Amino acid sequence: AAQEEANWASRYQALSDLVPEGETKDVLYTIYLDKVQNNRRMVDLLQKEIPNASSYTSPTPLFEKEETYTLENLKQYLQENIWHEVESARFYASILPLFPDYSGTPQLTQLLEGAQNAAILNQYLFSLSFPD
Repeated sequence: AAQEEANWASRYQALSDLVPEGETKDVLYTIYLDKVQNNRRMVDLLQKEIPNASSYTSPTPLFEKEETYTLENLKQYLQENIWHEVESARFYASILPLFPDYSGTPQLTQLLEGAQNAAILNQYLFSLSFPD
């Protein structure tokens, strides 16, 4: 999950760099910052709760292939973002009940809420950018 957050932070940063100044850029950059924070939350959980994970550091984005983003494909990217964020929220929601006494539960809840918020923001950007 930490690696996934790093990968998506990189994607949101690239998308925010792609679009012109304005609301869409601001929202994408805000989601990027949230993904960076989510990555830190996951790394903190690893270091705090898993033996021998103290040497684990924040991952750098890894991709099977380097993506080149184009403004013409923004509709596709936003659709993919929505799907990914909904799936991320499902993942965090599914693991949250497994740790009822887990000291990291507030961080897991923040990750769940972050994914839900990112899905809503991507849906908002989609409707803003493609109203038809």
